[in-house]
Order: sequence, then C-alpha cells, then structure tokens
Amino acid sequence: MKEIDLENMSGGDFETLCKEIFSKYYKAEVEQTALVGDGGKDLIIRTPIPIYVECKHHKATIGRPVVQKLHSAMTTDFVKKGIVVTTGKFSPQAIEHVRINNLPIELIDGDQLGRVAESVGIKLYFGYDVNIPEYIVAPKTDDEISKIFWNQMSASVKTAPVEIQDYVRITSISHYATAFYCYDFILKQDFTNQKKDRLYMSLNEHGKFLLDFTTLRPAKGPVADYVKRSNMVPLSETEWEASAPAEPHIRVDIEASAYEGIINAFTTEVSYRTNNGDKRVKKIVPSKSHIQLSNLRIVYYGQTFVSVNFGGRSIEASTQPETGHQLKIRFPMEFQPDPSNPAIICDKCRKVYRAEEGRTCSICGRILCKDCSLKYKTGWLSSAPICEDCSKAHPECKLKR
Repeated sequence: MKEIDLENMSGGDFETLCKEIFSKYYKAEVEQTALVGDGGKDLIIRTPIPIYVECKHHKATIGRPVVQKLHSAMTTDFVKKGIVVTTGKFSPQAIEHVRINNLPIELIDGDQLGRVAESVGIKLYFGYDVNIPEYIVAPKTDDEISKIFWNQMSASVKTAPVEIQDYVRITSISHYATAFYCYDFILKQDFTNQKKDRLYMSLNEHGKFLLDFTTLRPAKGPVADYVKRSNMVPLSETEWEASAPAEPHIRVDIEASAYEGIINAFTTEVSYRTNNGDKRVKKIVPSKSHIQLSNLRIVYYGQTFVSVNFGGRSIEASTQPETGHQLKIRFPMEFQPDPSNPAIICDKCRKVYRAEEGRTCSICGRILCKDCSLKYKTGWLSSAPICEDCSKAHPECKLKR
C-alpha cells in the first residue's frame, strides 16, 4: 500500500493527491483547475454528473464560508453535486448549513478521507499521528532455544551413562533486538537518450529496503541481509518484548532517507558506443518519481544469547544470521567438537576432553578420561577399558598393571 505523509504537504500537492484518490475512487477523469482564480473549486470529477471539489489542507476547522463559496460556484455553472474535502474537521456551523439547506454537498473530513484513500490503496498520515506497525524476524521462545541447544550439545558432546543435562547447566537466556525501518519498494525506469531511440539501461527492481533505526542510514551487513530475506511476524503475536532504542523519526524524514538510499544503491555507470563508434560512459541515476515506497514498518531482529556452565567452564551460545538464525555454540578453543570428533565429559572427574582422550567401559558403557579409566586383560597381549565400579563388581576381570 502506498503511504503518504500529509504533514509538510503544500496546498497544491494536496490537490494533486485528491485528484489521484478521486480518480481511482470514482474511476473517472479528474481535472485540476488553476491554483489561482479557480472560482471556488479545485477539482472537477468528470462523472456523467460532474462533481465540483474544493480541497483544504488544514488541521484547523473548516467553517461555513468555504461551503458557501463552493455552492455559489456550483449554482453559477449549474453543477448538481459538490465535495469539500479537508485534512482537518468541519465546524458545527458548516455541517448545519449543509443539513438545513439540503445542499448537494458532501463534507469529507480527514478521517473519512483516510478511509476513502485506503480503499484505493493509499495510506494517509500526519507525522506521528499514526503509529508505525512493529514486526520481528525469526523470534524463538526460551523453550525452543533450550531444545535446540540440548540437541546441538548432544550431537557435539558425548556422555554416558547419564544425559548431557546432568553435566551442563544453562545459567541464563537473554534477548537482544536490533531495530530497522523497513519499506517495500518498486523501482521501474528506462534510461534513454533524448530522442528515445537508444536504451542505455532498464531498471526493474523490487524488494525490502532497510534503514538503521537511529541514523536513518541504509542498513548493511549479515543481519540486514538476513532480515530482508526472512518472514516478518507482528511483534504482538510473539512472546518478545522489544522496544525501539531511541525516539522514532518523523515519517517524512524516514521516507526521504529511503528515497536517497535507493537512488544511491542503484546509481551506476554503463558504457556504450556512439554512432561514430566512440566509446562513452553514461551515469545512470534513478529518479524519485520512478520509486514507489509502501508498507513502512519497524522490524526487529531478535537475537538470543545463552550462557552455560559447561564442565566448570562458562561458554556461550547465540543465534546467528550467518547460520540461518540457528544457535551457534562457542566452545573453548582447546576443543572444538564436531560430529566426527566429538568432545567427551569424563563421568568421574567431570572434565572435558577430546574424543581421542576418552575411554568407554567395555562392560557398562561409562565414558571416562584415560586417567580415570582402568584396563583389564582380555588376552595375552590385549586389554579393554573398565571403570572402577565394574572392576569391583567383576573380580574375574584381572586388571592390567
């Protein structure tokens, strides 16, 4: 949906906007009269019965004289229907004047104009008057994060006979949200010479454009790239409690920054040859009039951090955009486990080791480090690991000294 800020719009711009709205609403040609000497009407809607329209871009109340002036113009030109449209309100006297005299004039205030505009795909607002909707990307609940964490730990660290949860304890789960302004945009523009017989370049771009919430600069980096390609859900539908890091900007500034950012992003140079064969370079700069912005929202990238007590050590895990927002566990440098060489936790001393330093009791399956395991003879030159408990329970197993 196209969004338009009425805050800093001139009277002439407002007439042009009303022309666009009413042409779509009535599906008819709309003529815009001269800005000076318009005779009491600004627009003429060319329906089978023409409609005179007077446009007033005011937050203040519109009084009876404006209605009377339009009615006078209608009477002079034998026009049977009129509209007074304003971004503000009508005074009780203006409303009563229309009612008592049964005038064929419709009074459309700012709220009604907003509804008419929205029905034809245009969202109107005054600066802060309309809250910007808030969305979030890839939120996960604490329960989901815990489940993912334990699945990854179980794949990376081997323990027996007890579960990994008996050795590792999650000490805290915290959340952090990065905020962006996000627009949907469409850019369509052909770049030709003045005669329009040479096409230098054709742009047909669309997608999401992000601005840093604080600086209003184009957002770049892994987080911004991930947000652009991810689904967004309303913040109110999640368990997250995110808040913007600073006061919001007014929409006209957000919009101006978005236009500037998109223009800069797609400004480029193309090489071509003249009719004489000379090589030239043409700078391609998109124009604002060919960019359509819509659906402004605040988007949060919700990142989760997990702190863990791991074998007496503190380790961290966090969701990362580079991994598709999956949890990434930061193990200590002395062991970086992987499925082919998982870490182990000794069931006796509770220390963490690499897999090659581990031993598994051949009787009960208990995982121990090499210092905490024993060996018993299985043949003249062969032996197998055994834990201390199993060696006591099976005295027939002769320990190897």
